Amino acid sequence: MSAPARQNRRLLKSKRARVIFWLSLFALFFLYSALTGFQCVFLRYFHVICPGCGMTHAVKALLRLDLAGAWRFHPMVFSMPLLVLYIALDGRVFRKKAVDILVLSLTGAGFAVNYAIKLIAFFSAGGAV
Repeated sequence: MSAPARQNRRLLKSKRARVIFWLSLFALFFLYSALTGFQCVFLRYFHVICPGCGMTHAVKALLRLDLAGAWRFHPMVFSMPLLVLYIALDGRVFRKKAVDILVLSLTGAGFAVNYAIKLIAFFSAGGAV
């Protein structure tokens, strides 16, 4: 086997290991939250929802294959697998960097719009969740 082939194989193994690591960490967090009733730290101490509020419930709904429920809890839940891949693969999912930047920008904009809508609803209801 040539040196570049060995290097590519090693890189693939390390990328695969990173993907497995991040997916495992993600799964452990949701297992922990399901077993302990973990509550958002932002909400608990600052009494304001955070941009990720509802994400745990949304992932749990996805695991039950309840797509509509997942959307109601947090519409950006469907971007989570892509974000985990970005973390695991050092920010390079697509071949062109411009595409990576565009996808991450659109995802960030989606989170910002969702957060603004949730904040308006949160304060319109008198700060009640």
